[in-house]
Amino acid sequence: MNDATTARPRATPYAAHLLGAPAADLGHIPGRAGWPVVGSTLEYFADQEAWSYAQHRRYGRVWRSHVLFHWGVVFQGADAAETILLDRDKNFSSHLGWSQNLGAFFSGGLMLRDFDDHRFHRRLLQAAFRRAAVEGYVAQMHPTLVDAAARWPVGRAHRFYPRVKRLLLDLAATVFLGVPLGAESDRVREAFTALTLGTVAVVPYAVPGLARWKALRSREYLQGYLRGLIPARRGGAGADMFSQLCRETDEEGGALTDDEVVDHMIFLLMAAHDTTTSGLTTLVECLGRHPEWQERLREEVRALGTERPEASDLDRMALADLCWREALRLYPPVPTMPRRTLRACEIDGVAVPANAAVWLDFSFIHRDPAHWTRPEVFDPERFGEGRAEHKRHRFCWVPFGGGAHTCIGAQFATLQAKLVLFHLLRGYGWTLADAGSTRRQMVPFPKLRNDLPLVFARA
Repeated sequence: MNDATTARPRATPYAAHLLGAPAADLGHIPGRAGWPVVGSTLEYFADQEAWSYAQHRRYGRVWRSHVLFHWGVVFQGADAAETILLDRDKNFSSHLGWSQNLGAFFSGGLMLRDFDDHRFHRRLLQAAFRRAAVEGYVAQMHPTLVDAAARWPVGRAHRFYPRVKRLLLDLAATVFLGVPLGAESDRVREAFTALTLGTVAVVPYAVPGLARWKALRSREYLQGYLRGLIPARRGGAGADMFSQLCRETDEEGGALTDDEVVDHMIFLLMAAHDTTTSGLTTLVECLGRHPEWQERLREEVRALGTERPEASDLDRMALADLCWREALRLYPPVPTMPRRTLRACEIDGVAVPANAAVWLDFSFIHRDPAHWTRPEVFDPERFGEGRAEHKRHRFCWVPFGGGAHTCIGAQFATLQAKLVLFHLLRGYGWTLADAGSTRRQMVPFPKLRNDLPLVFARA
């Protein structure tokens, strides 16, 4: 184990804040408690989007609610997003915001760190996401994608979501871990699925057989699996992300400990395939509903004149970039962003007490008619230079968050999505097998409840 010690910021002890502000302290904010004990949790899971819009119609852009066993204040305006995400006074804890649901499963991940501690770890991770590194990842992904492109079923309906989720985890294993998953592939996939489901477990206790228990056991398995790979990576020369994290040092020569490497990798592997799976599924669905855009993107792919695009070629896919942005606007992979106040403050003109959970409703902000023209319509050209609706407010389009916690992998996610799309468009056209289905789940990640059945045809 690496026991390197170096002067580094320490994580803030937050024990006094874990329970959150009581309902009485939020009584001046409109809202409702919902059902006894569970509050509005069942409505949230049934249709988070419909529930959120119903609360907006009743209470406006700021309201309180009781979800997943704790109270919080929901903010649905871009001004509030700017205040909370920029956090100029260091008053909004990402660690406390996410710990309620993610802490037991993704502890030590970048998103669960605050302020100087977060900045220290982000600097060490940044090398793995620099442009040169990302360009190398693009090259590494091609063999897996070429193989997958030859295997998409043609002429019969298949569920796109689980298939692309499996593909993206295979890509993450190549790029992030530097090894094919091999015989353990199914176990690793099952472990990450269990971890994700554990974050939204209705029963918040580790009862054998239930979601939280399965998630905790899955984390133990992943910790052991990753820890076993570390010794060879410390002294190796691998270009994968795992190897880079094992070797990376700060200005004083300090390195991440084994525990820190494992924590970061578990979180990054989840973020690398679950969020991109959601965004890419939404994009493919939109292109299935709008075949004219599918054809425009296919022409763009053909115009590149290559079978193996590099990162610079993907940068030239301007129309694909517009469509990707629009898909993330319609259904951001992280629909709600939580924080916890460390001191009493004012947000969007509303007094908020210390230790209060605050939730940014990105789904509403992304469809706010104050910033978007016909916000319910798939219209990629709204992001073009002539309109640039996303620039009407610097925080009206925030699929990758903002401020110090802006997603470190935003560039990688965009290039990966465009690379997968390149291989799909080059080989196939697709239609929706059930175009009338619009029932959608929003947690843990947005997708159609039927997993988007498609019918592929050779292009």
